Order: sequence, then structure tokens, then C-alpha cells
Amino acid sequence: MKILEDDMESTLASIVSFIEERKNPVYQLTQEIYFDMDKKILYKNRQELLITAKEYLFLELVIKKKGYILSREMIEEAVYQYETMSAAALKNLLFRIRKKLGKDFIQTLPELGYKVHI
Repeated sequence: MKILEDDMESTLASIVSFIEERKNPVYQLTQEIYFDMDKKILYKNRQELLITAKEYLFLELVIKKKGYILSREMIEEAVYQYETMSAAALKNLLFRIRKKLGKDFIQTLPELGYKVHI
């Protein structure tokens, strides 16, 4: 079976595109918000939003654990790593994330943790 040159070019272009996407993953968090993990940039309506290191670590956790209920311990381990996370620090972090991504982005589940809707 002879492979047509145009078909081969199209297939190779698709493969290159797939590989490039894998190298620089950009995740859609809401209809208008995207998160570029490699560049550590959050975009809302194509405008860059400044995020702190802890906000970045929280968003990274959200993407890695998509669909999971995030416990306080999971957040503390991923975001605060070698620090102790106070209740006020967690509350402040969630406040800042909700302010940037919308109040419905994070759902509080009493006694369980937090569910993120992406």
C-alpha cells in the first residue's frame, strides 16, 4: 500500500502537535480561565492573573487530584510542605483562589474537605 505524501505530512503534523501539547500543558479550569502549569500563569479572558507560589501549588494539586475531595492534610502537604498551615492560612488561600476563579470553583464539604469543580 502506497502512502500519499500529503497524508504523511498531515499525520506527522498531528503527531508534532500532540507532542507539543504534552510538553506545555494548559488546563481549562472554567469557561474563561486557563492555567499554564509550565509557565505558572493563570489566564482569565486571555489576561494574565498574578498568582502567588502557594496559589500555584494549590492549582497544581487540583489538577493532579482532579475529581478527588481534597482534605486539609492533602492541601497542607502539597502547598505548605515544610510549614504548619493554620486554619486562618487555609481560609485566606481559599478566599484568594475563589476571588480569582469564582466562588463556586471550590465547594466546602464539612468534615470531609474541599471539592474543586473543573
